[in-house]
Amino acid sequence: TQMRQLACQYIASIPGKGKDVKPTEVRKLFSGKKVNRFTRKMETPKPYIVQFFNAPCDYNLRNDVLADYASNILSMELLKAVREDAGATYNIGANVQLLYSTEQPRVLTSIKTPISEPAKVDTAITIIADCMEKATKTIDPEKVAKVKANFMKNADVNLKRNSYWVGTINAFVSKVIDVMTDYKKTVESVTPEDIA
Repeated sequence: TQMRQLACQYIASIPGKGKDVKPTEVRKLFSGKKVNRFTRKMETPKPYIVQFFNAPCDYNLRNDVLADYASNILSMELLKAVREDAGATYNIGANVQLLYSTEQPRVLTSIKTPISEPAKVDTAITIIADCMEKATKTIDPEKVAKVKANFMKNADVNLKRNSYWVGTINAFVSKVIDVMTDYKKTVESVTPEDIA
């Protein structure tokens, strides 16, 4: 078929030998503080905040588990402070994840939220910054216990899910990290001080 001929032609044109090419990092994360505020005229103004924070880290099971704890606990703190106390949003959450890199693995925290009205944007930004600062100093032990119980319960349930196994195999093959063998032991060992 024509597709097979084109595939053979393409593959034949790829050099079989030559210099060893090292992979290069395409994703470039910022360092320092950058603010990009833009506005446009809208019938019903809909402000939206997106914030990213990143730092170098080791890529291992413990840091992966700590990132999951941080995601859950920071989301709880933000929901209480920004939505319930300030009424500045209907929904807010944090996602903390490890980024595998050819240069230096990093931990990336992203916070995204629509804001209920333009007048509350600066208030929400200030509250988010306060929550982030507080999370670097102290974490509520009750929230850690709640998240830990949830992780332990889900660990057994996940063993029956295809998506879990796809992620586990992918982590092992592409990032050479075993996220299964010591998972429960690692989750059990986490303390509030480890997360802060």
